[in-house]
Amino acid sequence: MKDHLVVPFKPQVGKKIGFGTTVVANQVQEVITDYAFQGWEFVSIESITTTVQGNQGCFGFGATPNTTTFVQVIIFQK
Repeated sequence: MKDHLVVPFKPQVGKKIGFGTTVVANQVQEVITDYAFQGWEFVSIESITTTVQGNQGCFGFGATPNTTTFVQVIIFQK
C-alpha cells in the first residue's frame, strides 16, 4: 500500500515577484522538487471546491451570502 501526502498550494504573485504563469509554474516546480528530495513522488495537482457559509447578520443587517472558494492541493505518494 502506498502512502499519500496532500499539500495545500497557494501561488504567491505580486509586484515584487511578478504575475505571469511562469512565476506560478516555478513555484509549483519548487514544491515538487522539495518533496522529491524527501522521497515523495508527484501524482497530481487538484482543485477542491468548497462553500464558505455566509451569516444571517443581526436582523438581516450585515448579512453575507455563501461563497464558493477553490483550494489547490498537490498530491504526492511514496
